[in-house]
Amino acid sequence: AMLVFTEDPVRYKETLDLAVIVFDIEDTFGIEIPYNANEEVEAFATVGSVVDRVKSIIAETKASGAAA
Repeated sequence: AMLVFTEDPVRYKETLDLAVIVFDIEDTFGIEIPYNANEEVEAFATVGSVVDRVKSIIAETKASGAAA
């Protein structure tokens, strides 16, 4: 994952926790999740939004694999 951490000290721990979650998801599903804590907050705001993002990345990976 390409992670860019926030400079806001209040959100820093939350960002680190989310980074661990992103790494775990990547390892589990064999995908790469681009994530920038300063720009993509909405994509990771809820469990449902994370699930939607992961499903989308998996679908894109399968589609590009099938096209190759």
